[in-house]
Amino acid sequence: MKSLPLILVAAVCAVAVAVAAPAALSKPAPATHVTVAIVDTGVTPSKQLAGKLVPGWDFIDNDATPTDGYGHGTELASIIASECSACRIMPVRVLGQGGLGQIPTVIQGIQWAAAHGAKVINVSITTPFSNPDFSAAIEAAVSEGITVTVAAGNQGATTAYPGTATPDAIVVGSIDSNGQRFSWSNYGPWVKVVAPGALPARSMAGRLVSAVGTSASAAYVAGAAGNLLACSPTLAPAAVAQRLEASLTSASC
Repeated sequence: MKSLPLILVAAVCAVAVAVAAPAALSKPAPATHVTVAIVDTGVTPSKQLAGKLVPGWDFIDNDATPTDGYGHGTELASIIASECSACRIMPVRVLGQGGLGQIPTVIQGIQWAAAHGAKVINVSITTPFSNPDFSAAIEAAVSEGITVTVAAGNQGATTAYPGTATPDAIVVGSIDSNGQRFSWSNYGPWVKVVAPGALPARSMAGRLVSAVGTSASAAYVAGAAGNLLACSPTLAPAAVAQRLEASLTSASC
């Protein structure tokens, strides 16, 4: 049987100690909680994430315990939790050993999150393999009223990989503390928003690390989307995208 193509996690997960945090998003008193699904390597519960997690699913082990086996998803969860007090995180594990997986599994994860109450879905995954079903799954989620954030990728290229070429997703590139694009961040007119690309995060062991890459940037924007939806739950994905494209710091009730 022909093997399915592998996909790679988009971020470069560093282990350096703390970096300076970017200017915080305004964090008004939320009107409601917002479920943000992280379709990734799973999430390992930590002290920071206590009370922040909602039930998810593990498509690698086929059970209801989507514990992180790599570290990437946990770092993204910590970024979202830091940026969005109203967000509740739904871990959907679709990548296994080494942060690798198969496209159909990622599609299943996106569909599962959409069917189980996610209002925002973060997909910090890239693949060089053409698969229209990947983009179609993202578009289907958006058509159901779900905001989807997607990492642009870390090749420093203008190539729009499957998923990142999805017109209605919020594709996120990375900038440094001076507002300049990181050389490794993919770029092009298909990138909707740029966000900090080196962010403080928590590892699976709870240590403070630096998460570097467009995956981190996409998680930051997912948190910003969560803040907007906490204040205005009826905002359509296009309206969320428009506001975030105008400013990442404009979230207010």
